Amino acid sequence: MSKIDKDVGEFNIDGAHIRIRDYLQLRSLSWQLDHNILLTDKEAIGIYERNKRFLEIHEIDERERLLMQRLIDEHGMEQLL
Repeated sequence: MSKIDKDVGEFNIDGAHIRIRDYLQLRSLSWQLDHNILLTDKEAIGIYERNKRFLEIHEIDERERLLMQRLIDEHGMEQLL
């Protein structure tokens, strides 16, 4: 973990904790955003669901699959996997 990551911390005051750059497909789907920002679960769900037609399912790594499954289980995100 870099010094910047440690300084930013895992969570911010708004509950945003998903760093765009940490997830390949999320980064690809949110190309217009700064990849260093943190998203809330709701924001990440919005990006995945709005852009599902662009998801490269075979390119999703285990870490991102776990994130997506958590969003499905905890927040009712559309089943995209």
